[in-house]
Amino acid sequence: MKPIKLVSVLLAAGGSRRFNGVKLSCRLNDGQSLLQRSIEQLQQGCRQFLAKQATGGLTPGIVSLPLTPSVIVPAARVSPAIALPVMASPVIASPIIVLTPLTVILGGHNECLAPLLPQGTAYRLNPDWQQGLSSSIRLAVKHALEHEADALLLALGDQVALDASDYAALLHCFLASVTPNRAKGGQTTAAFYRQSPGVPAIFLADDFAALNQLSADKGAKAILVERHNRQQLQLLPLERGAIDIDTQIELAQWLAGA
Repeated sequence: MKPIKLVSVLLAAGGSRRFNGVKLSCRLNDGQSLLQRSIEQLQQGCRQFLAKQATGGLTPGIVSLPLTPSVIVPAARVSPAIALPVMASPVIASPIIVLTPLTVILGGHNECLAPLLPQGTAYRLNPDWQQGLSSSIRLAVKHALEHEADALLLALGDQVALDASDYAALLHCFLASVTPNRAKGGQTTAAFYRQSPGVPAIFLADDFAALNQLSADKGAKAILVERHNRQQLQLLPLERGAIDIDTQIELAQWLAGA
């Protein structure tokens, strides 16, 4: 089976209007900015996934997830699409998923945020960032198409509670949906929190047209819900995804409890 080429994009172009400041530049308890933490955790999660795939710890149709509260949900509370088998995996001869290096989309406050990017991190400027989140999603889709990607992982820069294991688990979940009879491989895969699908999420190339139709400050939730209603969505219970930073009060509360 031909490897699936997956592009990862972190959306960080917002103007932080509710925050009344440069949200993603704010320092966390470990001294990192919120943007730096988000980038580091996503990159580490990708590396964890690739390392396990390279050693034969993963195979299509089977997922092995860490047994943490973030991924354990009683079976009675979730649909069959959410129930994920946990089992050992045989060695695979070649990678099923090939990841390109992470790209960050900047827009508002890019003069402050670009210098905070870890060395070597690629980024693109969204000149239309004031049109809302949808403009950054469209730029992410354009980036994926330029790289002839089969799938696109979208993540947000302000989901402060997510760590590397969460992103690795999302990739594992996506791999679990890959079967030999899927011509293009895989199924749209999303985090599940607050009883609803959301980002981070992995979209197939078949989803790109719908993503390009988004407007204003609308994200991809409506697309994910529609896919879920049609039983075309793989879900990963990930309650930490519900925590994001929109205001200075929320940041202070997170720092106090972290």
